[in-house]
Amino acid sequence: MKVHEFIFLFFFLAALGCSSDTESGSANSNPSPGARSMSVDVYVARERILENIINATGSLLPNEAVQVAPERAGKLDEIYFEESSYVKEGELLAKIDDQELQAQLNKLEVQERMALREEERGDELRKIDAIPQDEFERLQNTREQIQAEIKLVKVQIEQTNVKAPFAGTIGLRNVSLGAYVSPSQSIVELQQTDPLKLEFNVPEKYMREVRNGQKVTFNIVGFDDPFTATIYATSSEISSTTRSFKVRARCANPKGLLKPGNFAKVEVITGVNSHAIMLPSDAVVPVIDGQKVFLAKSGKVEERLVTTGAREGIMIEVTSGVEANDTVIVSGLLSVAPGIPVETGQVVTYDSHLN
Repeated sequence: MKVHEFIFLFFFLAALGCSSDTESGSANSNPSPGARSMSVDVYVARERILENIINATGSLLPNEAVQVAPERAGKLDEIYFEESSYVKEGELLAKIDDQELQAQLNKLEVQERMALREEERGDELRKIDAIPQDEFERLQNTREQIQAEIKLVKVQIEQTNVKAPFAGTIGLRNVSLGAYVSPSQSIVELQQTDPLKLEFNVPEKYMREVRNGQKVTFNIVGFDDPFTATIYATSSEISSTTRSFKVRARCANPKGLLKPGNFAKVEVITGVNSHAIMLPSDAVVPVIDGQKVFLAKSGKVEERLVTTGAREGIMIEVTSGVEANDTVIVSGLLSVAPGIPVETGQVVTYDSHLN
């Protein structure tokens, strides 16, 4: 081969290589039109009724409770009640020995009769000026003093009667007949169990949502059906340790099924939203500046910032950012991004997400 023919062949092959590289680079820089869409599962947002519920735990308390004790010390002379029985208000429960007081009363009554006779004679003598006025007044004062002592002894005798301060159920007896008891010693506990009080703690963030007159429902172990109560009082302070406040409700207990001390799971309905948007909580993605969801709009992914509210099981309320009938993406959330093409796969329902 001649020299000039070799040089021509070299430049021809070099030009052919450059042309091939240029065409290859041009092909790689432009993606092919009609890229494949990603298949995603979606959930169609719907309006539904949402009850705003506060969940709490609490205990049942007697409406009234007292340790029945005598007002005077002495020997327990009589016991008139049966344990675990129902008693009426004012019913006599026990009797403290009052023999000494009865003897004092008899003595004073005799002195009263003598003082009355002396006063009557003094009145007759005063009418004829046989005694001075101050002597007659002394006789009156003696009679009045004796009568005052009689009243005092009668009060002390009445204090030996141990009575029920209110109607309720008697508990277990703490002392035996013949025992010496004092005002500081309980004979038996008396509880009023119809109605009962329900006491539970509520976090301080719900302080403005709990009001007197609200209805609450609660469940007790061993009973299938829930019970209801009505809030009548709330604590005036927040606990510094638990950051919660006490709430008390009152519930009827006519059949005596509920007992003081029962553990209760409480639900307080603070409001009802008839137009709540609920989404599966897995569809809500946390981000630095809040939370977001991905929507399928016209075959492409659209990103929306949202604010959330109450939770109900695996569902969460979305208060802004999503409207009814929006198609929310619930699968492949780590792979989707705004603007990429998607196609709808399975349309999941609320019931399926609950399961």
